[in-house]
Amino acid sequence: MNNNLNKNEGRTQEIKKSTEEEVTNVLYGDTPLYRTYGVKKKYRPRLIKFNNFLAKSMVAFLIFFQLFVVATVGFAFWFYSGVLISTIVTIILTTVLYFINTRIPRARHKFVKKLKKVCKEKKYRLEFKRGFWKSLSWADRDEIDFTLKAGKYTYFVRYATATKTLSTMTFLSKSELVYTKHPRNNKFTLIFDFKDKKKLMPISFPSYIDNDDKYSIKAILINPVPMNIEKKGTLGEGMEPTGTGERLFGYTIFNGTGFIETIQRNTERN
Repeated sequence: MNNNLNKNEGRTQEIKKSTEEEVTNVLYGDTPLYRTYGVKKKYRPRLIKFNNFLAKSMVAFLIFFQLFVVATVGFAFWFYSGVLISTIVTIILTTVLYFINTRIPRARHKFVKKLKKVCKEKKYRLEFKRGFWKSLSWADRDEIDFTLKAGKYTYFVRYATATKTLSTMTFLSKSELVYTKHPRNNKFTLIFDFKDKKKLMPISFPSYIDNDDKYSIKAILINPVPMNIEKKGTLGEGMEPTGTGERLFGYTIFNGTGFIETIQRNTERN
């Protein structure tokens, strides 16, 4: 009797279980329970797996992006470093050469600017006989660069240009000037035994200038100035230093500053 009851209960449970599975399959089919309405799960395995993959992908992307940036910067620096260095060197050399090669026109322009300013203030008469760029070279015989009427005095001026700072101007006579360029004192010049370079420069003034007129002044204006200015010794031997304002061989030697100061004093004497 008991065995029959147990068999009946077992058969009833099997029928009940099979009925629930049939109902479930009818309602949900192959859809997992945690995706059905009204059924909640604490976690979703597929979503967690996707999130982990996405996180790993972002980290990998950031690492790759940083490596790409570093590689790009390194390549650009390597590729353009030569161009950058050559550009910097070119700019430095160009600047140095500019200041070396434009020393003469810059010094002359500075002097002419001051001269014009003084003439305008003092109402002097200034007349240029040669152009600015032409005046940078040594004038031919009987040529002057400009005349200046300052009160009673009239200046007939020739430029003497020192093309190199390390040089010497030596006044030998009323018609001769020797310009000497000295080599720099360094190992390179000593090895190759560089010598002084001398050039004879003729000096002359127009014949219409009255030498007996004390108000007519023949002037040699040295601009830019050399390292040394000399004249032939009084006894005819050796050389002696000379400077601005000194009169010798019938003309007066000036540098730029000395000439400006002299014409300013002329007004006071007048």
